[in-house]
Amino acid sequence: MSAMSNIAAAAAGFFISFPVAGLLFFYVLFRLWDGRKQASWKRAADLSVPLFAVTIYFMLLEITGMALGWAQLLFFIIMAGSILTLLYRMDENVSLFTSLKWTWRFHFLLYAVLYGILGVIGIWTV
Repeated sequence: MSAMSNIAAAAAGFFISFPVAGLLFFYVLFRLWDGRKQASWKRAADLSVPLFAVTIYFMLLEITGMALGWAQLLFFIIMAGSILTLLYRMDENVSLFTSLKWTWRFHFLLYAVLYGILGVIGIWTV
């Protein structure tokens, strides 16, 4: 393996193991690039959802011994439908993009909380 692929693998492993570091990295990057604080946090949160999702998958795999990626995907689809229904009831003119954005940000909050809970459970049980 080349040195560049080793660096890329190490960076990917680090950000998957510590998604909060990825969140902060993306925030600093967008803050330097754009300068707007709130928009930078939103973009950083949007980009760190996959990091949190992969981390949650591996934490659940380690704690329970079961691969629950299918459950994560199923829950995402159910929540997208629920949020789409909620937005439709609030206003009949709903865009699919808005619904997916709400779902994506809801999952950021959910994964951030689960990351903390599973981290404590993992430390407690292992």
